[in-house]
Amino acid sequence: MDNSQNSIAIISVIVSGIVAISSIVAPIIINHISESNKWKRENKRDRTKLVSELTQNFFESLSGFRSGDVGHATGLNVNMAYKDLLSAYYKWECVVSENLMDYKDRILQLRKVMEDSGNAYERFFVNTPNISNEILELSAIAKTNISK
Repeated sequence: MDNSQNSIAIISVIVSGIVAISSIVAPIIINHISESNKWKRENKRDRTKLVSELTQNFFESLSGFRSGDVGHATGLNVNMAYKDLLSAYYKWECVVSENLMDYKDRILQLRKVMEDSGNAYERFFVNTPNISNEILELSAIAKTNISK
């Protein structure tokens, strides 16, 4: 009987220790999981916001070419406006392309249109609707892929 009581006492101490340890460790693990999920949500939100901002910046640069008077619309000559447009495009492409692995061919086609030599004013005045549609569609796909 004495041996049986000792065994019960040892088991009781072990169980109490396990309960004490788990009452300390469980909240830490739960907090870590909660913070990790919160960080993932915030990261997705920030990346989606960045895609939207860069898309908007690109459209602001592109709109000067569609206006018909680049100099008046942008306050820059055509070459400087084109430089700003390419800069806005490259920023957009860097962020968006990492979320569009299956759409690399479309991004390359768009880049070709953006970098094509010739009269930038005529090219963008004529192609702005097509470029805009492609940018909007690819941006939407990128944001969808980010939020997955």
